[in-house]
Amino acid sequence: MNKTTASYAYTREINGVCIPLPIQTAYIRNFLSNLNVQFSLPHVEITHATGFPILRKLLIESRESISFCSILIFPTDKSIRDILKIEITTKFIFCMENLIFSQQELITFLDNRDELKMISNATFKD
Repeated sequence: MNKTTASYAYTREINGVCIPLPIQTAYIRNFLSNLNVQFSLPHVEITHATGFPILRKLLIESRESISFCSILIFPTDKSIRDILKIEITTKFIFCMENLIFSQQELITFLDNRDELKMISNATFKD
């Protein structure tokens, strides 16, 4: 196992989803094991502060890759989107969905997700 990745976990509800930390850790560990990537305990966002300081730090440090339990817990915060616009080479691994995105692929996915949410909200408005 030569490859390593930083892992990230969020302990509060985000985007309507809250996955307990032990479950996030287990998903990440098992998924990375199947990829033959060395697991390290996740960097956990535990503060109530806005802006996701732990994730921002991981992105700015420009890691080879960052692993998440699910893309559902990836923040849609503007400060995170702004960092994603900076040229980075980090790969984003989303274990539950079996997805590995480049920076541009993640931006495109998030933009499409936001657009679908807007359409859905407009369609099902009372």
